[in-house]
Amino acid sequence: MARHLVMALLSSGGWRVRITDVGPDATLEPYENDGLLGAALRDGRAIYVSADVCKLDQLTKALEGVDTVFHTAAPDPTNNDFQLHNKINVEGKYSEVIFTLL
Repeated sequence: MARHLVMALLSSGGWRVRITDVGPDATLEPYENDGLLGAALRDGRAIYVSADVCKLDQLTKALEGVDTVFHTAAPDPTNNDFQLHNKINVEGKYSEVIFTLL
């Protein structure tokens, strides 16, 4: 879902997009690297920031200067780990709410 949202925002032409994930780098498929997403990452319309949404200090740094947040973080839905789903979907969302109040 997140990649589709990023592509829709970039396609609209009215957004600069900051993408956050826990991985150290954005991992793109070859078609993404050659397309709009790759171009946007290269020219600055999109930037990638590694951050754990459950860690307020990382989230605060990653979202500095951001006006709008779309929360699409989610673990693999085939993983039946309740604690992991709770951590990302509840604690991560809580961190984002706290961030907006700062």
